[in-house]
Amino acid sequence: MNKLAAIVVLVIIVAAVGAAWKFGLLPLPKTSTTTTTTTSVSTTTTMTTVNTTTTTSIQVVYYPPCSSFGVNTSAYNAIVTGKCSWSGGELGVWAAAGGHGPVTVEVTGSNGDTYVDTSFDYNCTTFVRNFSAPRQNLTLTLETAIGSNTIGTGGSNSSSSGTKSSGGGAPTTGSGQGGSTATAKNASGHTPAGGACSEALLKLNETLVPPPFVVYQNVYNGNFSQGWTGWNVSGPGFRNPGFAGPMNITWANDQGCWLSVPWNTSMYSGNFFATSFTCGTSESAGNVTSSWFNVTKPFLNFKLVSSDNSNLYIQVMRNSTNYINAYFDTLNVSTFAAKYQVKGADNSIKTYYNVTIGPTTFRNASIPLACFFGEPVRIRLVAATSDVESYIAAGDFTTANIRSMAPGISVGLNLSHATCV
Repeated sequence: MNKLAAIVVLVIIVAAVGAAWKFGLLPLPKTSTTTTTTTSVSTTTTMTTVNTTTTTSIQVVYYPPCSSFGVNTSAYNAIVTGKCSWSGGELGVWAAAGGHGPVTVEVTGSNGDTYVDTSFDYNCTTFVRNFSAPRQNLTLTLETAIGSNTIGTGGSNSSSSGTKSSGGGAPTTGSGQGGSTATAKNASGHTPAGGACSEALLKLNETLVPPPFVVYQNVYNGNFSQGWTGWNVSGPGFRNPGFAGPMNITWANDQGCWLSVPWNTSMYSGNFFATSFTCGTSESAGNVTSSWFNVTKPFLNFKLVSSDNSNLYIQVMRNSTNYINAYFDTLNVSTFAAKYQVKGADNSIKTYYNVTIGPTTFRNASIPLACFFGEPVRIRLVAATSDVESYIAAGDFTTANIRSMAPGISVGLNLSHATCV
């Protein structure tokens, strides 16, 4: 009984509480929710690669254009250099010794090639030669001889350095940087090359033609080492088939371009000579004429090969008039050929000559110039014949105080100037 009553009371209480919840009489109990957050920690190991870059700083040097660039000095025993930038092509080289001669002029390229390397002794600005070079920087070097003056200035129109002389000298007025001032023309209307020009100069520009009416101190390019520079070639007679310039002795001997025997190099000091010989038996007419030069010494000396032929000769010209025609015979058998004797069956002695030594052996020859002293003249090699095996070859032209003439080779001088004796 008591248990039943207790159960009934419990049911009533539960029902009452449920009704109270249902009708909002009692708040809903809060549910305690526990949220567990799991954080996954990912450990990442970062490998950092450090690339070390070494940067080299390149200094770019810009040089002035070579089209009108030069170096100069008024000092003896000096070396002056300068650099310029060339876009490629042909350049003309001009130089002056300025009384410091002979001077050495050199033009080299950044590619290691040497384009000009020669000595020079004309006092005033004079055309030297042309050369062709690809795009690169060029270095000009001017070296003067030892003299009494050891103090001076050297410079270029943009950059130069003197290893023996002080740099930075201001250029003088004239043709291009460092050019000498214009000199007065002489009585013949020609501009003297080698007057009172006191500054040594090496200059490049794009003027490729030698100036007209320039009178040099000596026969310009007398050994033909600079090709036909300073000479005028007329007609086919002196135009060799192997190349456009004067004959090269080494080339001629290698190619068999000779008559009977190779050219005798022991009798010739240069490597080039002018000749109407065309490597065959049929020759061509023509002539080659020098630039003007002032006569300051009594003789013109040179090396020559020529037969006794009235159409082969060397002229001396004054004011474009032929004053001397000089004829020679270097093939004079009785003088130059090797002589040997043979005894015949009848005991008679006969004399024979080895004539094969003559046609390619140069001999010393001279022409008197005393009657032209102080005047400008030109010389001309003339081959007015196409006769078989009749040719002239000459070179090493220079003026001298002493005549250098092999005995027996002079055939005669035709003089139109009465005092030239």
